[in-house]
Amino acid sequence: MSLLFATQLGAVATLALAGFALATAVLAYMAWRKQSREVTDQAEMLKLQAEELRQVSAAREREAAERHHAQAVQVYMWETPTRAQRIHSHLRNTSQQPVYDVQLHWLSETETPARLMLPLMPGKEQTFTSDGPVPSSGPFASTAFFRDRNGTWWQTFPDGMLIERAHPPVKNADGELVVD
Repeated sequence: MSLLFATQLGAVATLALAGFALATAVLAYMAWRKQSREVTDQAEMLKLQAEELRQVSAAREREAAERHHAQAVQVYMWETPTRAQRIHSHLRNTSQQPVYDVQLHWLSETETPARLMLPLMPGKEQTFTSDGPVPSSGPFASTAFFRDRNGTWWQTFPDGMLIERAHPPVKNADGELVVD
């Protein structure tokens, strides 16, 4: 074998190896790009799953809040005036469970609170009548407090407003109604 042939053979082998190296590099680059796209796709999928979990969590919180309010929103209060300038305040329990410790407070210092110590049973109505003329300082002259089956205290008004309370109402030394 001549030196020229050996040099040419070495050059061809080097070119073949360089070609294989280049093909390997191209394949490696293509594999890297594919893997990069898959990682990006997985990141997008994780973002979508995280958003879906946030939505599911928010829905569960809304459902829990609805269950928490379920009984209280079925207790209604309204007022009817009388000829003697007194007010009848009505409280109706349309829920499937009794409500407890019903207290009606007139929004006037001269009136004493009315209490119904027995539970207000499902489907029943209780009417409270003011002792005398009740000056209305707003759209209503009375408010009712009650405890639901879970022990949560609620305050309701004739206009339909419902407020969750931390404890039953009390009157301070000046005789003013104090809630929360």
